[in-house]
This record gives sequence, C-alpha cells and structure tokens, in this order.
Amino acid sequence: MIKAKHISIREIASELGLAKVTVSVCLSGKAAEYKIKADTVKRVQEYAAKVGFVPNAAARQLRQKGANSPVALVLDNRVVASEIASPGVALAIRRLTSAGREFRVIGAKEVQKAYVQARQLGCREMIVFSCVSETTRDADDALLRQQESRSLGNGIATCFVNYNFPAAVPLIYPDSVRIGINRFRVLQMLRKLFTDEFGGKIFSTYRLLDDDPHVISCPFSVDPMGEPFEFGRSAADFFLEKRKEYDLRTVILGDDRSAAGFMGRILDSGLKIPEDLQILSFDNLEFARYLAMPLSTWGVPIAKSTELALDCLLDNRELPALLEVKPEFSWRGTTSLSAKAIDGFNKSLDREFPCHLTEKTTVPQLTT
Repeated sequence: MIKAKHISIREIASELGLAKVTVSVCLSGKAAEYKIKADTVKRVQEYAAKVGFVPNAAARQLRQKGANSPVALVLDNRVVASEIASPGVALAIRRLTSAGREFRVIGAKEVQKAYVQARQLGCREMIVFSCVSETTRDADDALLRQQESRSLGNGIATCFVNYNFPAAVPLIYPDSVRIGINRFRVLQMLRKLFTDEFGGKIFSTYRLLDDDPHVISCPFSVDPMGEPFEFGRSAADFFLEKRKEYDLRTVILGDDRSAAGFMGRILDSGLKIPEDLQILSFDNLEFARYLAMPLSTWGVPIAKSTELALDCLLDNRELPALLEVKPEFSWRGTTSLSAKAIDGFNKSLDREFPCHLTEKTTVPQLTT
C-alpha cells in the first residue's frame, strides 16, 4: 500500500490501473459529463478517501493556468503536409477531447501567421504540425524574424513536432519546444549505407546532397501545390538519361507520391526494382505499403512526437527547447539491403539519435 503522505493523482492512477486523466475527472466532480462509469468513479473516490488524498488547490491552479483556453493545432494547408500530419492531428484531437480541452485548427504555412490567428482565437498553447526550420539569410534577417516572432508569439507556449534540424542560432521562436529530425545527417548516413552495399552512384531529388560527389541531383523540384506523381515521372525521365552517363544504382526521393510516379515510369522502361535499382523515399505515408510494389520509405515519428508534446502541454511533462529524435524507417520491397546492413544502420541511428520517444522518456521542462 502506498503512503498517504504526498500521494498524487498519478500514484492513485498507477495503483488502480487507470489513466491519470480518468482519476482526475473522477475526483473533479465532472465524471458524468465525460460519461465515466459509476463503478469506476466509486472505486476512485473510495480509494482516494482511504489513502487520505487531498487536492492541492494551489498546484491545480498553476497547472490549469491555460486550461480554459483552447489549444491551437497548426497545419500547413498543402495536401502532402496534411497527409504527413494526420496521425498526429488525430491523436491530438482524441487526447484533448478526453482531457476536456477545446482546440482550434489553424491553416497556416508561416509560424508568424499562426501566432496571429492563435492570439485572435484566445489560444495560449499551440502545437505546430508543419515542417518548420529556423534558417535565415543573414544576421539582420535573423534579428528581424526573432523580434517579429517574439512580438507575435510571446506568451503562447508552442510545441513544434516536425522541426527540421539543425537549429539555427539564434533561435527565432519564443517559448517553444522543438521536436524533429536532422534530415541532412540522416541523408549522409543513407548515402554511405547504399554506396557501401551496392556501389555506384546515387540519384536524388534532395538538394541537400548537391555537394556530395557520390550523388547526381535532380535539377528541378516538385511544386508544393503541383502534381507530385507527374513530377516523379519527369524525374524518372531525367534519371534514365543520366543513367547513360553514370552507374546509378540507388534512388533517394523526397516524397512518397513522387516516388510512386517515378516507380511507374522506371518499370515501364524495363528496369527491375530492386534487382536493377534500389528506391527509397521520404514521408512514410500510409499508402506506400499498399502499392503494387511496397515502397521503402522513412520519415518523422509524427505520432510519437505529438504524444510527447501533449504530455508537455496537458501533464506538465518536462521537455527541453531542442529534442532531436530518431526517424522511423519502413524497409519494404523497393530495397534489398541485407539484414546485416540494416542492423548496422539501426545501430548507427541509435548512436546518432539517442533520444527514443517512449513512455519512459524523461527530459527537462518547457518554461514559458
């Protein structure tokens, strides 16, 4: 039996095998509002009385400082961005609804515009699902953006769950937690993985690899508001021409939908995947597993990052301002890496990105 002294809602929840939010609602007098079963309410209240639980009014007031204000959920209104964000958004809606918190969905490509809308809607907390970076043209541009962001975002606790590392110095956005992956560092690791395993050169639509002598870059990029499948076919045509000049054995693409178009054109040309060509894409969208040839792809752990952000905003979980995490990989039929190569790559990821987003993750606190 746990002692009555300093007993918390978390301890009661653990002892009874219930969620912390369920215990909290049972003890708040709002159980009927959230349709919690009467026997569950009785069990919680009787146990709380037995162990002498007394709510800490001061602590509750502090925790609920922004609890009456809605949480802003910020999405990039471009199609592919919303597809990437959808698992995190669905999770956020479920947890916020369960916690009795209102939310507002904001469509904005720029963080500064999201700040303006969030403030107009009375939001003091914000989760940003758009891909965000803080790179700037020069020191003057950085200072200007920093001043503008601090003016617009001051007092709005923000969690970015798809942050693009490395972080710029100085940091632009105030009162913020940044959770994300380092695309450039992972791409360098992937380049080494595939050239070591298969030799030859790599064809890529990532401009991040333009300076790598082992990589032939596609000279044009997909229009964010355009047609990615057609872009993929056009990129494949360019690849087939370059293949006459270079020994291209691996393709690394930056978008699953473009990859689908690319694969269709490559198969039409008579090349075999993965016998003649390895293809790896980015985004880790759900449809990629259901293609006629399931697509190997990787991406941001958006659902796990969102879970951590919600723990921070709803449960006061402690987080640092910068949290660089391990990306998620789905190895499927368009690549034929050996089990040994994949195992070695996973170990390298573990060394490079030691933070794993699990229930036991413990990190310092977000302060606003």
